Amino acid sequence: MSVHLFALIAPQRATLYSQWVRQLAPQEWLASPLGRDISQWEYATVGGLDGLRIHLARNLTETDLELLGFFALTAAVFRIHKGPPLLLEPLPLERKRVLPRTLLETRRYKGKTNELLTDLMINLAWFASPWANNPRTRLRVLDPLCGGGTSLFAALVRGWDAFGVDKDIRTVDTTVAYLKHFLRTVRVKHDVNRARVKGKGRRWTFTIKVTEPPLTCAIAQGDTGDTFDLLASPKAHLLVTDFPYGVQHRGLVIDLLTRGLPAWLRSLQKGGTLVLVWDQRTLSREEIVRLVEGFPGLRALNDPPWNGLVHPVDRVIKKRDILVVVRDTTT
Repeated sequence: MSVHLFALIAPQRATLYSQWVRQLAPQEWLASPLGRDISQWEYATVGGLDGLRIHLARNLTETDLELLGFFALTAAVFRIHKGPPLLLEPLPLERKRVLPRTLLETRRYKGKTNELLTDLMINLAWFASPWANNPRTRLRVLDPLCGGGTSLFAALVRGWDAFGVDKDIRTVDTTVAYLKHFLRTVRVKHDVNRARVKGKGRRWTFTIKVTEPPLTCAIAQGDTGDTFDLLASPKAHLLVTDFPYGVQHRGLVIDLLTRGLPAWLRSLQKGGTLVLVWDQRTLSREEIVRLVEGFPGLRALNDPPWNGLVHPVDRVIKKRDILVVVRDTTT
């Protein structure tokens, strides 16, 4: 039995380049486990609302509804009952959040990655992984260039464990302080353990008592090339990171990839996935694919919908791209 759906695109701040959400919303659907059963889709406006009209070649299951609750760029989903009149039946999507989303949204700082993009990055890594068909699996997310911790907070909000590394001492100190303050403010029981990693840096490990077993968030200060030693944690299922933007960072991005990837792979499970976000003024897609696939066991996804994720950010960054990389189960 097929089903016709209307997916309401998540609203974005009204700026000149806010259309990236509309541009990538169908790609999220197509990359998901539902994608293989989408026989047709198109942009549509219903009652003045911007969305996607989607024809799914089968009916939705309870697992599908759980999965849709994680979508980043879809605000709501309706089943279409053809009229006249045309009727939209809202689907009962539960947004799984074990911590308030304000953890992810409240903090503002220069260079912060957009929250919707962060959720999309995590979803794309998840959808390309062996764990995509079970939304109840608790995963571990690693960001080896975590900055202010947006990706870590996005993982925690959905009830997944989070691990991050950043070299800048001030950035790590303020991120740790923010997380401590937030957990105290919302009265969530937690413990924090601070440890020195000899010759490498420092690590703060949060045990957040909102689930059983408790959530873990480890934030380390040190070089990304020491990720495995700094975190000393179970290997992650997914790795997501956002590289510095701008043509002036070309050498830095190449260095981070060539020097960092061996350490990142030591911290990533076999069969895990990586999502890398960068500015194409820094490196072309062909260049970054060639660098990544120079490491044994890594394969960049370069077919539709995975190769259709480039989008504008502002007047300067016209082509931000997202590369999804899968690691085989043997290397």
